[in-house]
Order: sequence, then C-alpha cells, then structure tokens
Amino acid sequence: MKRIFIVAVLAVLSFSIYAEPIYHVNLPHGVAFINRKGEIVIDAISSFVDGYAWGLNTEFNGIGIAVLSDKKDHKYHLLTSDGEWLYASEKALVPASYTRVWEQVNETVWRLIDFNGEEYYRIDLGKDFSTTDLGYFVEGKAVVTDDTGCKVISENGDVVASLPYRQRSELWYYPGKYLDSGIFVGSNGNLMDKSLRFAVATINGQIIYGPDKVWPVGVPSEGKVFMGTGYVDVKGNRGKDGSGYFYGHHYTEGVAAVIMPGRNDPDHFYAYYINHDGEIVIDGEKLGITDARPFSDGLAAVSTRPPVPTNNVRKAMDIFNDNPFTSHLYKEGLWGAIDKNGKWVIKPKFPDPFRFDRGLALLKFDYTYTTDSMVKMKINPLTASRYVYIDKKGKVVYDSMKTAVEQFTSGVKSWRVVDPGFVID
Repeated sequence: MKRIFIVAVLAVLSFSIYAEPIYHVNLPHGVAFINRKGEIVIDAISSFVDGYAWGLNTEFNGIGIAVLSDKKDHKYHLLTSDGEWLYASEKALVPASYTRVWEQVNETVWRLIDFNGEEYYRIDLGKDFSTTDLGYFVEGKAVVTDDTGCKVISENGDVVASLPYRQRSELWYYPGKYLDSGIFVGSNGNLMDKSLRFAVATINGQIIYGPDKVWPVGVPSEGKVFMGTGYVDVKGNRGKDGSGYFYGHHYTEGVAAVIMPGRNDPDHFYAYYINHDGEIVIDGEKLGITDARPFSDGLAAVSTRPPVPTNNVRKAMDIFNDNPFTSHLYKEGLWGAIDKNGKWVIKPKFPDPFRFDRGLALLKFDYTYTTDSMVKMKINPLTASRYVYIDKKGKVVYDSMKTAVEQFTSGVKSWRVVDPGFVID
C-alpha cells in the first residue's frame, strides 16, 4: 500500500511540473506568450517592442523554438514551445534543433553549437543570403546554403552530401520546410527573370528529379513532393497521384489537398483530399469547398469562396499558390474547418486559412487604434497586429486586441480601436 501511494504521488508531481504549451502573441507594448486557455503566462517583453532583429523568430514556425532579444541584458534567448528557456547569447541566434543552435560570428558567418558553446560547423552565407538559409534539423539532418549550393550536414557537423542547388529564403519561410522523409527540394536560377529551376534529391545526394523548370513546386512530406501536376516519390516515380491536378499541397496525416476541375462541374476548380494512392477520400465539390489546406491536429481549414473558372488560369495561380502580390485581391468567402470524415467542425466564418497546432489555431490580421491627442495633432491611426487564437470548436480563446484595449484604456483613457480589421461573431 505504501509503495502504491509513493508511485501515485510521483505521478501527480511529474504531471504537475510538465511544461504546458505556450503560444506567441504580439501586443503594442511587446511580445507575450499565452497558454492553451488564453492566459498570459509570459508577460510582454517591452524591450522587444522596437521590432525586428536579424535571426529573430518568435512564432514557433513549425520548429518548436523561438528566439527573443532582450535589451535589458543585451542577449538573445531561446524559448521552446512548452515554455522552457534553453540558451542565451550576446550574439544573434537561429534555432537549429532541441540540442543545437546557429550563433552569429560576424556579418555573414554563423556557427553551429550546442548549449555549452561547443562548435560543430561553420558557414559563410555571403551577403545575398538570409538566416532562413541556415537549416533546421529534420531526422538528424539539415540543409545549409552558400554560394556553392547546398550541403546536408549532421548535428555533429559532418557533411553527408553536397548538392549544386540552392534553397532560397524567398520560396519557403522557415528552415527545415524543404527537407522531410529524406527528400530535399532545391533550386537554382532566379525567380524574377523566370530562370528558376527546381530539383528533388535525397539527402545522400542522389538526384530524383530535375533540375527542371516546373511550377508549382510543393514542399516534401511523407515521402512525396508535388511538382507540376502531381506527386513524385523518393524514387522519382509518379504513382496514381502523379498527375491531373492544377495544384497540390503537401501530404499530412496520410492525405493531401489538391485543386482540380470539378468532376460534376468541370468548368470550375474545387478542392479534394486524396490518399497516397490518388483516391479521393473527401469530395470537396459535394461540400462546396473551393480551397483547402493540409490537415493538422485532425482538422483542415477549407474555404467556400466562389469557385474559380478553369479558363481563368492567372487568377487560379494567384489564389492557389498564395501569390503574396495578388492573392489578397481574391479574399472572397470565409474559412472553416472539416475533419477526416469530411464533416464540418467549424462553419466558415474566419477571413483567412488557419492551422491547428497543439489544440489551437492562430489567425492574424491588422487593426488600427488612436488617441485623442493623436486626433488633435492630426496623426493618422496606428496599425497593430491582431492575434486571435481559436480552439477546435471555433471558439475564440484569446484576442490580443481585447488585451490591448484592457491594458491601454486603464492608463490612456482616450485610447480606442478605430478599425478592428475583422468582426468575429
């Protein structure tokens, strides 16, 4: 009986000290972090309010670690998505893994170190590259980019393979997104002069596909890469899901969202979900779904915006490729979420697509605010980022605009929101 009691106490203690997931939010006076209930657990870091610092990442962009700069101690800090502080340095940092970090040496040189400062690898990015060319480790391997192309390295700094293709930061946002299941997507050429070409290779240096002038090109996931009109596997083969799609997202949770002409309405594009055999598992045309995103946490964001005619290829390319210059022109219709059975879980009511991560999904849009003194001085309203987190039922658990109103109106009576950016039911 005594042994059972001790085990029970230890179980309770281990559960109670388990770090809970945290989520990043932007407030007008700094960066803060909330828990799953929407409660602020790390208060706004006011020294961070001045904005961007090279190598900065506070949003856990799929890699579980954030970097924050604090002007009080003049250091950069690593913070995990479960609230653990890992490492601090006076040099700029870029996350590499849960045991490694990239640390800036000078304007272009970075080194890979552990949290004791031991160095494993050093790279000169050159002036034309950014910190997103420093790879995050996936399955113990990372791709780094320099003027000669790309190198695949281990966490101990061993060069596993050298590839004559670059991975430029303007293509995908965070490091590691172009490396998955042993496949690397590289590129050479230039996007602006239309000479950009893509190649798919293994992390051992074997060329699977290309280089070819193919667009669109997806990110690797679950052993597949979307190229052109279908998916290529680790051997360069195109299976039953190898062609026939206007656009395709990467595979997650065994399925991929694809855009193609409706089977009953071939004159308009609709979104479907297929498995690895190319079989349709969710018929978006029946649901009226015209755009979709990959599954995460068992749910996928989908839109019922008016369907795009198949003869309007320019508009379709802008929308489904998320063209940053033109896709904002087509924000017709709202976004909701479905489950793996194709059942509506959240009815369409949000302005943008979202992705669930550890139980919550983030929506970001701008709002504007002003004060009486600004009005008197004829200063235009200021813009701030509004962070809205929703749970899997579509309920808002946190709204940074509401937090800002509560904090600022207590000290500045005339502080008020001019335009919320979007009205949430």
